[in-house]
Amino acid sequence: MRRLRQLLDRPAEDRGATLILVLFIVTVIGLAGAALLTLSDTSIRTTVALRDQAGNTYNADGAAQVAINNLRNGYGFTSPHLFDNAYGTACFGSSAAAGTLNMSNFYPATNGQNGNAAGSASVVCTADPASGVNGTVVPITGANRPGQAIMTLGRDADEDGINVKALSSNPFSVKGTIKSN
Repeated sequence: MRRLRQLLDRPAEDRGATLILVLFIVTVIGLAGAALLTLSDTSIRTTVALRDQAGNTYNADGAAQVAINNLRNGYGFTSPHLFDNAYGTACFGSSAAAGTLNMSNFYPATNGQNGNAAGSASVVCTADPASGVNGTVVPITGANRPGQAIMTLGRDADEDGINVKALSSNPFSVKGTIKSN
């Protein structure tokens, strides 16, 4: 009983309370740090994957733009025999292999998950058998072909019917007749 009275008369000691508080704070900071590291790792992996995906998309879009520009300017053809969408003809020149436009190392490497190699592109172009010169649905014939490729109707003497200014040394090609009033 005497021992119990001594314990009750003494003030309570709190020597171990600080240690428990410090352990609690260190644990909370450690868990928060681990969560932030996991989130940042996930963000970095997502960024790398999306960078590769965006690079592939830009590569395909750029290749399509080059192909369209080549068709627009008659790349691989000599004027006046430009590509006319005839079935069995090639889009990028008169040879049989000219239906494919190969562009090696076309887009720079993104240094992501796919490695360090630059992106290459290949555009395959074939004529639509349902349209164009050899079309089966709506074939272009003398009955439905327009009379002129370009037709302008100037209304007075001071107005130009057509005024073409070349942007560079490239010739301005028109496949068909031109009529200007």
